[in-house]
Parts: sequence; structure tokens; C-alpha cells
Amino acid sequence: MTLQDQIKAAEQAMELWAVMLPGVSAPEKHAFLLWMGSFRMDAVTRGINRAAAKYAKMARTSTPMNADACARYATSVMRAESQQQVGAQ
Repeated sequence: MTLQDQIKAAEQAMELWAVMLPGVSAPEKHAFLLWMGSFRMDAVTRGINRAAAKYAKMARTSTPMNADACARYATSVMRAESQQQVGAQ
């Protein structure tokens, strides 16, 4: 993936974050660029989607997730996805 491709993919991931986690501050742009340089787009998408689902679930509890927790959870999902893909090869 070229740098231009990474930038475009990072912008798409930022848009996904805004749609899936409205009202939750998105990580800085460099975090999205780091994700795109480290993980496949499907892993980033899955990480953001799973973070959004967990955020919605936790919002109804006494310990809702903040923006930092959402980003950390999304990253952990991306890592797990990448490890599974490596293990399957």
C-alpha cells in the first residue's frame, strides 16, 4: 500500500468512526495512519465496528467507555484480527 493509499484509507476509517461512534472524539489522524500502516483495512473496519458495539453496550452501564477506551479496544481487535490472519496462513 502506497502512502497515498494509506492516507485515503485513513480518511475512510475516520469517516467510519464518525458514523459508527457519533459524539465520541476520534483519535488523532496519525493514529488512523498508524492503523492503516499496521493492519489491513478489513481489520481496521472490524475494530471500529466492534468498538462501536461495545461502546453502545457499555453506555447503558455505570462504567461507560470514553474515547480513549474506544480507541484502545479498536486497536486490540485489530491486533487480534491480524494475529488470526497470520496464524491461518
